[in-house]
Amino acid sequence: MIGVFVDSPDDAGIAPVDQALMICETCGHMQLHNNVDPQILYNSKYFHRSGESVTASAGIDAFVDYVKEVAGHRKFKRLLEVGCNDMYLLRQVSNLADEVFGIDPIWIGEETPSEDNIEVIGGFVEQVDFEDSLNGKPDLVISSMTFEHLKDPHETLRHLVDAAADDAVFIIQVPGTEMILGNLRFDQLTHQHYQQFSLHSFVKMVEACGGKYLSHETNTPYWGAIMIAFTKGSGDDARTLFARHTLAEASTLFDVFEQHMQRLMDVLNGFGERPIYGFGAAQNVPSLAYFMKSDLSFLQAVLDDDPSRQNKYWPGLKVKTSAPRDDMNLPKAAVLITAPDYARPLVGRVTALGAERIIVPAAVF
Repeated sequence: MIGVFVDSPDDAGIAPVDQALMICETCGHMQLHNNVDPQILYNSKYFHRSGESVTASAGIDAFVDYVKEVAGHRKFKRLLEVGCNDMYLLRQVSNLADEVFGIDPIWIGEETPSEDNIEVIGGFVEQVDFEDSLNGKPDLVISSMTFEHLKDPHETLRHLVDAAADDAVFIIQVPGTEMILGNLRFDQLTHQHYQQFSLHSFVKMVEACGGKYLSHETNTPYWGAIMIAFTKGSGDDARTLFARHTLAEASTLFDVFEQHMQRLMDVLNGFGERPIYGFGAAQNVPSLAYFMKSDLSFLQAVLDDDPSRQNKYWPGLKVKTSAPRDDMNLPKAAVLITAPDYARPLVGRVTALGAERIIVPAAVF
């Protein structure tokens, strides 16, 4: 399980979930075989906050630019963000509409913030009556990095399209399958990202739900996210413009990825008695450890500059997080980047600490 930090190595946290990856041979959509109860995953204790993550905030900033480009000079009546998290995105687009609403389960049972023209609703999008809760139909619907978390994104999108105004514009950002396959980053497949969309599969879903494709852009630094805009209506079958991934293609690339992970362990085992530290207490460390076939007990510690992630454990892993300290003698150690999504800045940080050897596990970053 990712996104869970515990105070003791004996704290099992949430029980592990066995996963398998399924691929639709018709549209190339990828989906995990098992679904973890969203009531467990997404509540007030959900760890991720967009505004506190350098990568997430930069990725959302790029999405904001795309939203404003698509919106043009139009002034909307009612804007709805699905999965508003800490309102980092919502605050940046609040001037696009007279009324602005956000929905997110992390606010269930919590005092929801209310500022200027923004109102936040604590709940799951599947359970919200939009017209009643929003006092009318939204004419601008946005969402960033939410639909990959849904068990039934098709039904949710159909619900949104049906509930929106006839002239509504929809702008959605989701992680792209192309980056996972092309960069050999199967470690990014976790129980939180239940769905993996390609342009082909997402546009197919849009059209099946009564939407008409307008445009798209790729947010490459943000895990290759795809940003798609559409309206209500029908038109030409736009999905045929985009490539469809196959099971054979994914299987071949996964074999290469597994070989890469094995070679990584061979390199680490070759350091002998040299101390090895991890750097980057990312939520996805358990996924990386799973593919490394290790509980990471060979690491002295996983270092992180964020105090909120220090002196913690991940369920099932035998390594503690820590602040970097002078007595660790990093110039005599090897450092494994345990947060490969942040490899570029972390390599610079570890270099500044004087680490003699730096290992980046990702095939491409």
